[in-house]
Amino acid sequence: MEGCRQFLNRVETCGVIGDEETHGYVRMPLLAEGEASCPDDKEIDEETPSPETSLSRDATGTNLVKAATKAQQDLKDLDNAPLLRPPRTVKGISVAVLWMLLGAAVGGLLAYHALWKIPNHLMGKHCQHVRPIHHMGFDAIHLSKAALSFYCHAIHRQPSLELLSVAGVAAASSVASLRLAYGRAYFTTWNDAESVTELRKLYSMRTPGSFLVLRSWRLRLSLHFIFQIVIMLWLRYMLDLGMDIQAMWIFIEHGDYEFFSFNLCGVFLGLIWTAYEFHTHISEDYSGKITRAQVFFSGLTLPLLGQHVTYLAGLSLYQGALHPFLFVSTLAEAILESSVSSMIQTYAVVFSQHLSAVSKAQLYVSIAMSFVSIGYAFSTIDQVDGGKVLAKLPGFCKSFDGRFFAVFVFRCAEITSRITSLAMFQMVTRPHGIFFLLGTDILVIAALTAFFQYRVGKAAPVNQWAFVRQNMFYVVPSVLCCLMAPMLEKDCVLTMPPWCYYATRILELVAMTAISGEYLEWDIERVQDLFSDDGVVLAAFAMSTVLMIILGVIIRWFLGIRTLIDSQNETWTQSEFNNVQHALRNRILLGSQKEASTSDIGKIKSELERNPTISSKECQEIVESNAEWTEAEWEAAFLRAKATFLMQQTTKSLEDATNGTSSMKGHATKIVKTGAPITVRSSGGGGILTCKGEDVVGQFDTALSDQKFVLETTTDPFASQELLSGSEVCLRSLAHGGLLGLVPGKQSDGAATFDLRCHADWHSPEDTKFVPVLVHEELFKNPMRFAHHVYMQDDTSLRVAKLDQPKRKGQSSKSWTSEGWQIMAINGQEATRQAVDEILQKAKKAPKAARSTSGDEKSEAGTEAGSDIAKAINPGEVAAAKGEYMVQFVKVNMGTPIKFGDKVMLKHAAGWTKSALGMSKGSTSVSETSDIVDLPRPRVVDNHLGLAFTVEDAEYGSKDDPVVYQWAADFINRLQDSLTLQESLAEKYRMLTVVAYNSRTVGVEGVPGILHADTELHSKLLTSLLKPIRHEKDIMIEYDLLEDADDDIEFTESDGRIVIQGWVDEADCRAKALGLQIGDELILLELENEDKQIVVSTSRPSEMSELFSEERDELVYLTFRSRTEPKAEDNDIIKKAVDQAGLIATLLPSWQEIVAGATAVAGKSNSDMMLEDALLQERGFFATKCGLVSSLMEAGFQLLHDDFTDAALKLHNLFDAKTEQELQKEGLFPGEKYQELRNTILVRQLEVLVGSWHRVPRIIKEDRPNILRSLFRPDVELAAMRDGLRVLYARWQAKREVVVNGETTIEMPEQLTDFFSKIQPATDEDTRGDEKSLFWLTKAFHQQSDRSKHVQQLVTEFSKFYESAETFWERRVNSAREGAEHAQVSMKAAVSGEKAKVILCSSVADLMAVKAKLDGTTLKLKEDCQVGDSVKVPAGQTLILTQGAVRDVFKTKATSKTPDRDAIYRGFERMYRPDGKDVRLLFSSDDFVVQQGEAEKAMERLRRDLEQAKTAGQAFPSVKQNLDTLNEVLHDFKMNTKDQEAMRKLALQEQEFAEMMRVANNRLHQVEAKKNKLEELNNQLEADKVVLANQKQTVEELNRKLEADKAVLAKQKRDVEDELATVMTVKDNIDAEKTQLTEKTDELAKDKEKLRIENEQLDVKKKTMEEALKEVNTYLESQKTTLERKSTQQAAPEEAEETAAKTYLAGLMNRVNASLGL
Repeated sequence: MEGCRQFLNRVETCGVIGDEETHGYVRMPLLAEGEASCPDDKEIDEETPSPETSLSRDATGTNLVKAATKAQQDLKDLDNAPLLRPPRTVKGISVAVLWMLLGAAVGGLLAYHALWKIPNHLMGKHCQHVRPIHHMGFDAIHLSKAALSFYCHAIHRQPSLELLSVAGVAAASSVASLRLAYGRAYFTTWNDAESVTELRKLYSMRTPGSFLVLRSWRLRLSLHFIFQIVIMLWLRYMLDLGMDIQAMWIFIEHGDYEFFSFNLCGVFLGLIWTAYEFHTHISEDYSGKITRAQVFFSGLTLPLLGQHVTYLAGLSLYQGALHPFLFVSTLAEAILESSVSSMIQTYAVVFSQHLSAVSKAQLYVSIAMSFVSIGYAFSTIDQVDGGKVLAKLPGFCKSFDGRFFAVFVFRCAEITSRITSLAMFQMVTRPHGIFFLLGTDILVIAALTAFFQYRVGKAAPVNQWAFVRQNMFYVVPSVLCCLMAPMLEKDCVLTMPPWCYYATRILELVAMTAISGEYLEWDIERVQDLFSDDGVVLAAFAMSTVLMIILGVIIRWFLGIRTLIDSQNETWTQSEFNNVQHALRNRILLGSQKEASTSDIGKIKSELERNPTISSKECQEIVESNAEWTEAEWEAAFLRAKATFLMQQTTKSLEDATNGTSSMKGHATKIVKTGAPITVRSSGGGGILTCKGEDVVGQFDTALSDQKFVLETTTDPFASQELLSGSEVCLRSLAHGGLLGLVPGKQSDGAATFDLRCHADWHSPEDTKFVPVLVHEELFKNPMRFAHHVYMQDDTSLRVAKLDQPKRKGQSSKSWTSEGWQIMAINGQEATRQAVDEILQKAKKAPKAARSTSGDEKSEAGTEAGSDIAKAINPGEVAAAKGEYMVQFVKVNMGTPIKFGDKVMLKHAAGWTKSALGMSKGSTSVSETSDIVDLPRPRVVDNHLGLAFTVEDAEYGSKDDPVVYQWAADFINRLQDSLTLQESLAEKYRMLTVVAYNSRTVGVEGVPGILHADTELHSKLLTSLLKPIRHEKDIMIEYDLLEDADDDIEFTESDGRIVIQGWVDEADCRAKALGLQIGDELILLELENEDKQIVVSTSRPSEMSELFSEERDELVYLTFRSRTEPKAEDNDIIKKAVDQAGLIATLLPSWQEIVAGATAVAGKSNSDMMLEDALLQERGFFATKCGLVSSLMEAGFQLLHDDFTDAALKLHNLFDAKTEQELQKEGLFPGEKYQELRNTILVRQLEVLVGSWHRVPRIIKEDRPNILRSLFRPDVELAAMRDGLRVLYARWQAKREVVVNGETTIEMPEQLTDFFSKIQPATDEDTRGDEKSLFWLTKAFHQQSDRSKHVQQLVTEFSKFYESAETFWERRVNSAREGAEHAQVSMKAAVSGEKAKVILCSSVADLMAVKAKLDGTTLKLKEDCQVGDSVKVPAGQTLILTQGAVRDVFKTKATSKTPDRDAIYRGFERMYRPDGKDVRLLFSSDDFVVQQGEAEKAMERLRRDLEQAKTAGQAFPSVKQNLDTLNEVLHDFKMNTKDQEAMRKLALQEQEFAEMMRVANNRLHQVEAKKNKLEELNNQLEADKVVLANQKQTVEELNRKLEADKAVLAKQKRDVEDELATVMTVKDNIDAEKTQLTEKTDELAKDKEKLRIENEQLDVKKKTMEEALKEVNTYLESQKTTLERKSTQQAAPEEAEETAAKTYLAGLMNRVNASLGL
């Protein structure tokens, strides 16, 4: 049995000849224990992940991975059964065709013998004795005789029927053989994602087989669309209408004008209903899709008996899409027009005795077609689209499956039974029998409908009688035709339960039979006479009634389902539930007597996660193994689990979409796979590889197919697997279909060269095999950057232990692998260890400053745009020329997946050369001066490194694609756009809103709420809805360590939250590059270990702070909440939220849910969290509720203006603002214990309601008082606003009374300012016409006598608060101004009355004397002080610190408020001036200082009051006007203060100068007296000068005599000449001395004492010199005598005598020099 089961499973999956290894899978199977499967992992495509990956790493579902949402196609229908990929080669397709032909041959042969030849042989003789039936009487009821007669006389011996029967069976056999051969491969509908994946493969293959498949695909879609439009809609409608026209023509021919009139009325009645449906669709669903021209022509052709269908069918074919009017038209005709026509025609056939057999046959055909049309129309109620159109209730069936076919046959039988029974009953009881019958039917059906719908209405969110009224319309079609309700739905829908309806129908048939029998007196002959030629009608009635009963039992007992439970997920996500669907959901929940446990719900959700499309019964068989369920309990549990599961999925999907690419967790670049189109770009300036015929060149991007290539494996060209570094691949040109390969070329500089070519046929497969090797290029500006980012593994090899990629904006460290690299080349040359060591040595020799900063600088990749290196064919040469390092790293570990955007080096797999592919030099653009283009060409030069090439993802579709491939590319793009739309943020927001609304169970007593039972999910759902419309998103960023986060971001704690304070390095901050801003909050910290498991996950600020202080080595995920404020009209998701505002309003938590949620949060918290904290937390129910209402009101009125009123009313009603009294009375937060909590709630409510008032458009306030009354009800919103205002005003008053450091804080709270700025009192005449004025409220309630008084009281109280606050600010500001003015006057008086004293100190002793009399603390004189000529300064005067020497030495300024008096006292002597100038010390009283301090205090108070009153100025126009004036006054006060200080400074300077002039005058008189004495001494010196002049003349004469003597001696002896020269020097010295004496004489006029001393010295020198001169004269005389004697004797002087003479002269000269002081 097990082997048989496995064989059947394989036949079901793969078929008899299906080969999974050759064909692969479109949809991978779910592996289960014991199941046969044929998986091939390499065939799994990236866009169609296995459902096995749909589970998250977190079993609790808190962190569902994005793959789950992707795999489930946003809750679209996924068939989890394995699906084999059909054959795509010519060989495989040929085998499939041959297999079909074989099946057709076998089937045709069997059909020919079994269905035709054998029956003809057996029945040939018997048919000769069968008489034909020529009438439609009772003989026709004998079905066997009628069938035999029809066979013998109509079918027997008909060649056309023979051919048709054989062809039909052959076609069916061919399809069956294909099913047997390939399993489900050709017989399963693919979803859009699977279609896109398959089309991409076919587009990339470019083989004859793929071309054939694409053409067949295109033809199949076209034929299917044409068949749907032309056959199923247009032809069916036209045939039915044509048969009706033919029937009416028969009525005219036979004079049955009454039947003609009734039939014509039925036709026009259908057209009228069609027009009504047109109007409904235009006004509701398709107003934006249907143009005015389409509406005009549809209306124009509508009265022309169905020509509107022709127009709409042609328009649909032209547009390529089904027009919505066309589907509505055919359904309207089928239900109403066909019902009336078939009823009239059936009765006409029964009634008319004179119709010919041909006419009756034509009417039978028309009636049968009408029955089929009506049956099809009513059966579409059980379809998704048809149910929406006919009953506004989507059905269960999505296609023509077994369930739908059973319903269709049942509906045809039902309408046949109904119409034929009415016709025959009317024939018996005419003329009024049918009217009494239908009247009774209407009363009974209406009563039963009202009864059952009233019961169902108990579970509806509307009034029960309103629910009944909305469904009473469906009574009419239920009376005339069929039950207007889905047959597959187990519950009572629209009218009444099917069992009741059909039981009523059976009783009615019994009653009709009894009445007819009484009319005919139970005489069978009268019946035969009455229906003598209506046997077909009787037979149809009998058979259809029996068939209806049998199928009804089967459908209700075996095929019935709960639509909301077993339908596809689109039922929950596509559109919001109507009241009927809400009632159905609530009745399922109410049917269970007990609520399912959390564990049971979890088990069901687990099954739904594994298989989202699992049915209720299938899931029950799995889950019920451990528990017993009643049917009602199971349905309630499954519904709750399914709704919860859908909400979790859509919430997660929206969160992921909201965070978008900001989240770095799980981010991965797309891996390159074989079979996908790519482009190959050179890393230098070589451009993109382009196939030009058989040549391959580098060219700029042209967007043509000759630049696209397909990667293929060397073993299987059609395989789809990851591209790994080091694997062997082939490159096939997408345009030409040829493979790229190497051919030997001309030698270059003695090295072997191989050129890259593109050929369709190669001599050897080895020519086309390449090995892509993953490389990485990095440009390092200097050696320090290289050393900072590259860590070598050892000292000998080129292996890199760690390669730190420089951080770039938006880059994820997770996507970069730092290990496994090896240096391959440096600046275009093969790398050596010596070259690496040289770079590292240079880095070590770099200055410390460079080493400390090099790591913070960003390296630049060699391929960055704008770099001249990036534009070079050989970027290494350019880098070397600039002193930089272009380093190429190669991935040592082969088998690493290559991603799009990675760089690879292409090496030849055959080993012809070890070098990689490079590019020749050239230009990628056309030359402007010549038509010859020298394009770079790819080639391999032996012993050259080659270049790196970037693998880029190529787009599907090119301008030069063939027609079929252009269609495939367009179709791929359309499908991808559809999938992208489903993935859009706005669509996900809509889906979440719809799912949550459909799951929300409120307004019905006793219904256990789905969201109410899961507060965590409810809170998360509301937060997800709020974040996008407040443009609030969670940004996740990944760090290797917590230390890395600290090195990137500066954190601080603010109000119990951890927020971003700043950036460590703003220029290279990864967090800032991802969009984080200062002030963003850290909401989640997660640590992941090496096993990819989250070991720590916390959102508590205290725990996160502790973790930051610890040393952890786990991977870190930080989640931040970031918010900006965009404009509503620029955000699609805000527009979507506004459209869904009414639904969102129903999701707002009630007060009971708010309290329950806060209690649950406080209970789960490990800390002692108070209820207040839990209630008011940012993500709590209450805060989210306020945020949603506020954001939606703002965006709604901004986008839709007064069209938003309905949603605004709903938001206000469900916001349910509470007053202080209601909060206590309803037991929400009673007692004094929660007083502060109640106050906070009232304030938050006030913020929301004030914002609503401000955003309500003026047109509503002025012209729509009823809306204004509903928005602001006196006992709800206005009363809550009053209580909130009271709380705020009381808080402000209490805050004003608190004194801190002698000051009070008077600034109004932000909420109070907001209230007064947006709401103006009604009594203010100036603002009465303004939209802020409360005048509009009083006007709106003016006619409401019962509420006008209450509103007036509230408005008056608002006005009182407004006026009180306004008065306070006016008084406060005016008081501050008066104080400042008084201080200014006092300071001015102090300046004018101040008298300063000056003490001049000329020595340190004077300063010390003054210091001794000063107080060291205050610098006041302890006693009277007088120094020298200075005036006497009385005790008590204070040293002025801002003037004189104190200011110059200690740098004290007038702006200095607290000078260091102690330092001044200690360093008092520092003010002494070595240049001899006097030190000026100023003393004065303290009056000015005191008044200046008072003035500064007054101005500071005025400034502070003005600062705090800025917000009040926004609220109060009068205060704002005063503030503008007072700001000018404050500025004037500041200028006056500076003027007073300047005037005081000037007065002190004047007094200082006056004292200095007085002292200077006294000293001048003393100097003049000394001057007179000096003049007397000068006169005496003048006389001495005359004496010295005479002496000078004598000396001059002596010098002249000596010169003559020296001239004589020069002739005899050189020594004598030298002595004479010395004498001349003495003379010069004497002249210089004379000059000095002259100068000193002038100086004697200034200083007598010095002159006297110099004269005495001159006298001494004079005497000495005279003695010396005398001795010289005596010596000269003796020498003269000696010379004369010797000359007489003529004897030479002896040497001894000469020596004695020289010695004597030297001593003599020394004496002269000594006497002269030389």
